[in-house]
Amino acid sequence: MREILPELAEIPEIPWNRLAADMKANIRLGLAAGECVRSGEIPLRETPLFTNARAAIAMASILVLLVTGLMLEHPAPRPTDEGFVFQTTSNGIQVRRGTQAMRLMNAGAEKATYSPDAQGGMSSVYFNNDTGQVTINRVYAE
Repeated sequence: MREILPELAEIPEIPWNRLAADMKANIRLGLAAGECVRSGEIPLRETPLFTNARAAIAMASILVLLVTGLMLEHPAPRPTDEGFVFQTTSNGIQVRRGTQAMRLMNAGAEKATYSPDAQGGMSSVYFNNDTGQVTINRVYAE
């Protein structure tokens, strides 16, 4: 290509200056036509990034996320239809109704896993490192 290009400039039949002028005229015509059909709206890149409404929506969204995170981290015990409340305690799980409660305690366990179920009950699995025993407790109301 490098060897052929200088030879093309020497060909007298091709009017290079006229072709260059035509290309420039076509480019200018295309740009002018584009300006004629452009709408009067401001392009997105020229609008400010943070307006007052956008900042308020962003702050409200962050507040909702924080409140939701706190509620999911520390949920309040919810009573079932019969007024029963299932909750974990420092040494077990319990079912409570009013002032009466039944607690299943397992004080010797080092590891515990708690899981609520879809029927409104709660299960716990305890593992004792000393004895190797696994204890499974489940409380529910009928």
